[in-house]
Amino acid sequence: MFPALKFAGHDEPSKFRTARPGEAIEIADRIRASGARVVLVGLGCPRQEIFAYAMRPLLDMPQLAVGAAFDYHAGPLRKPPPWMQRAGLEWLSRLDLEPRRLWRRYVILNPAYLTRLFAQKAGRWKAAPPPPATEPLSEFPV
Repeated sequence: MFPALKFAGHDEPSKFRTARPGEAIEIADRIRASGARVVLVGLGCPRQEIFAYAMRPLLDMPQLAVGAAFDYHAGPLRKPPPWMQRAGLEWLSRLDLEPRRLWRRYVILNPAYLTRLFAQKAGRWKAAPPPPATEPLSEFPV
């Protein structure tokens, strides 16, 4: 579909490890040296969001936390039926495929997010910015 599209590189960081001091700068240098103009981050939630947030001051190109997009497009993750896609129920299909991993996100975290979103829109709650992230790779018990 996009014959001029070029992949500048990829990296597979070790799972479940804490970054070495200064590793963020090394990663940013590799990304800049690759010639990439956009960085797609697919580390899984919330690792990819934390990575992108920590790398903001070090990279001058857009970063997109893409989640399961790589798995959908590469084939390992089965796409939901078209009617679910049209109805915006892809999340329900994912929950059916990986209930042990995703139940907390969809049953607890998504309603909490929506509650805060509506409270913020109504002027009843104000979000505090997160503290600056210092390292792009952290250990998570998720």
